[in-house]
Parts: sequence; C-alpha cells; structure tokens
Amino acid sequence: MIISWITFIPIQIIILLFYFIKRKQVNTKYGLFPSKAHFLIGNTAILLTCILYNIEHQLFCNPVIWTSIILLIFSILFLATPFINPKSKFWSLIPFITGLGIFIAIYIILFSRYEYLFLVVVCLPFAIIFHLIIKMLNKNLSTTFFDAFYFYPAFILSPYLLLYQLWQIQKTYFNKIQKVICFSTPILVLFIGLIFTYRIKTIIDKITISSNKTTELKAIINNPIDYYLTELILGAHWKYHTELCLYDGYRPPFHDPILVIANKVLYPYSLFYTLNNDKDNLPNTIALYKTIFPEKSTDFKCRCAQKDKLFD
Repeated sequence: MIISWITFIPIQIIILLFYFIKRKQVNTKYGLFPSKAHFLIGNTAILLTCILYNIEHQLFCNPVIWTSIILLIFSILFLATPFINPKSKFWSLIPFITGLGIFIAIYIILFSRYEYLFLVVVCLPFAIIFHLIIKMLNKNLSTTFFDAFYFYPAFILSPYLLLYQLWQIQKTYFNKIQKVICFSTPILVLFIGLIFTYRIKTIIDKITISSNKTTELKAIINNPIDYYLTELILGAHWKYHTELCLYDGYRPPFHDPILVIANKVLYPYSLFYTLNNDKDNLPNTIALYKTIFPEKSTDFKCRCAQKDKLFD
C-alpha cells in the first residue's frame, strides 16, 4: 500500500469539504490552484501527508535538528508566499527561499533514486487520464470542486509538483536580480556541501593513516566543525542514513544531508568503511564512536532503529 488510509482519508475529506465550500471560486487562480486559499490548503495537506508518511515508513528517517529547522522555515515561507506583498520587506526572503526549495526538491528526487522514478513513470499515465477527467467535469459543471481529487497524484509527484510551483513563482513574480538570487541559492548550498565533503575526506585520510586512531580523533574534534563532521563519519551507516532503503528491518535512524552528499561524491558505490577496498581502514566504528563521543547515545528508540516490519 502506497500510504496508510488512516493518514490519507481524513486529509482527503478535509480537502473535499474545503473545495466544496469554495466550488464556485474560479476567477482568482494562483498558479495551479483556483485561489491563494486553495494554494495554502492544498500544499499544507501535501506537506503534512509527506511528513506523516515519512514518520510511518521512515524512508528518509529522522532529519537532524538543523535540517528540520531549514525545512520548517522553508515550508512556512513557501506556504505564505501568495500572501506576502512583493513590495514589502519580507519579499526579499522569497527568492532565497525559492532557490532553497529547488535544492530540496532535487535532493529528494536524487535521494529517492530509480525506485521513485519507476513509481512516477508507472503513475504518470493514470495521472494524465485522471487530469483529463477532472478538467472535463469542472468545465461541464462550472466548478473547481473536482480539483480536490488531485490530492493523491499531487502527493505521489510532490517533489516534481514543488519544482513546478517554484518555477512558476520565480517566472511570474521575480525581477532579474531576484531570479539570479533564486538560481544561485541551490548552487551555493551545493557548494557548501562540497566544502564539507572535502573536509570529511581530509579527516578520513588522517584517520586512515594514523597508527593511534583514538588519539588522532580526539585531536581532530577540538575544532567545532571537525567535531560535527567526525561524529557524522563515525556514525555513518549505523546512526546516519546515507541511501534509500526499501527493505524491512533495521536502518539508521537519522538523516543528515551533508553526510549523504559526502558519501555520494567520495564513495558513490561503497561505504565510508571500505575506503580503497580495505575494510580495516576504519575498524569498529561504533566502539570508536563510544570512545570519542561518550556523551552521545548509541541506543535509539525510533521505529527505523528496530528490526520490525516497515512494510506489510
């Protein structure tokens, strides 16, 4: 089952009720939606469903705190975009937020790999047929009510839908400078990720050649940034998620995009532990983790850290 009906049905009912109440609102279109209110309700429903689905099935596990904060800020400002006056001082944040959203959407698509692409390809013909039926019903009955049934295909295609909406926002409301900011932001974010990737490679090289790894690690973590990156390195694959896993059983409980980017850039077809095909380069990383970070827990209570079934 793609999504639990317990999650899907209540949200779909709310959308149906809202679209029924606003069924005659046809002249205030905002992007893909009949109005700004529809934009807010529709995108909030899709976002909430994605969050609940991830909690239920843990495809992306639990975002680390800084990632959760960025996602929260982006979500709030994206949902508020139609209601912000382009002449107000708050509008200066929207080009940056739009660019950040582009990076987030592309990251989700790439992280989801070919499995998600296969799902999209399978669902797309049905979505097109569905779209034609909805357009015909709305036109013949002079209503926007049937747009409510876009909810499920919109959820399936959510990162692509987000990309399209962000494209519409920048094309319609941004001047040239704002467009430059918008499209420079995802490049800047990726560049920051690559800087951290280079530093992770430097730390790994130091650990690999060191005869006393514990002493070397304790010296490295005196720097706050290196402390953060070293914790990611030693927690890779057992504490921190690095790739999509659709199989039942244990999976790392946390998701940090910095580690994912570093893994895919440095070792796209292997783990951090198997550097240069030598499995002894980083031996017993959990034991090292406990030694270097004794204050941090290695026992996780979330569902993805258990060996129970994630899919029926």
